Amino acid sequence: MDLNDQVKNVLRVLLQEAVMEGNVLLVQELLDDNGAEVHTENLLLACFYGHLEVAKLLVTRGCNVRATGGANRVTPLHLACNSGHLEIVMWLFDNGADINAEDNDQWTALHWACGKGHFLEVIKWLAENGANIDAKDDSGTTPLHLACYKGHVKAVTWLIENGVDINVQDKHGRTPLHWAGEEGTLEVVKSLVDNGADIHAKSKTKIGMALLHSYGQCADINARENLGMTPLHLACEEGHLEIVKWLITKGADIHAKSNSGTTPLYWACKRGHLEVLKWLIDNGADIDGKDDVGMVPLYLACNEGHLEIVKWLVQNGADINARDDNGLTPPLREVFVVGNNLE
Repeated sequence: MDLNDQVKNVLRVLLQEAVMEGNVLLVQELLDDNGAEVHTENLLLACFYGHLEVAKLLVTRGCNVRATGGANRVTPLHLACNSGHLEIVMWLFDNGADINAEDNDQWTALHWACGKGHFLEVIKWLAENGANIDAKDDSGTTPLHLACYKGHVKAVTWLIENGVDINVQDKHGRTPLHWAGEEGTLEVVKSLVDNGADIHAKSKTKIGMALLHSYGQCADINARENLGMTPLHLACEEGHLEIVKWLITKGADIHAKSNSGTTPLYWACKRGHLEVLKWLIDNGADIDGKDDVGMVPLYLACNEGHLEIVKWLVQNGADINARDDNGLTPPLREVFVVGNNLE
């Protein structure tokens, strides 16, 4: 690399740092007095970090508000929406930015805003100024799917109130309700169902099925799938404590057994969800309850290597000498108990 290239690289780094810091005077000095070259990445950074005056200066020096950059070919508008900088969003739009421009994944500015979700004012402004609220990316994902997945109930409610397709399916057949259920966002689930989401849509996820079969207007709260698992089993398996609590208030059977004799407690234990396990036991689940082969939660926790659950079970009265139907005690007893790891 010759000296000239080295100088260019130094100036490029200095310019990037000045842009990220929002130092307008230094940016101007580097461009006008030191020969730094302006690039699209500078405008992207200014919009991402929320430095409007820097962005304005860069545009006067040749940056294009419609330009794309980065591996995903994002626009300045995408990044301003991602960071919630409404003033920059409005300025970009006023200066020719395409409100429905797509990146390589076909995400629009509204996708980016809803992916964060808590930037409700940005979402509102985009929708009110021509953004397609039902835009789909290359997986069929809409802004509503993303807001549901992120658990942003205010954004979800606003989109619904403004005419978004509440039952839109992605390429895997999943509706926004499925996305909300997968993430275990109870308030979003309630908002969707209360506003007419199809509670009978076929879910392709375990927790989605749990929610779809357990909401007040749906089938029996203890309805079982092919393996005999109830909604409570599935919520415990996924570790969604608030949904577990809600299902119990709706009458879910905390002692329900699947076809193989597994209980909700079994699944919380197997998957390592300590807080769910604690809550179940505090609310009546049998700490030494056996499945159809006589396996107790302590045996299962040892078998799965969940040390914190093993500690908690022993400290709260689990029988360390419990045997399964084959006469075996918890397999890692020597490691976790005899090894003095339970102080």
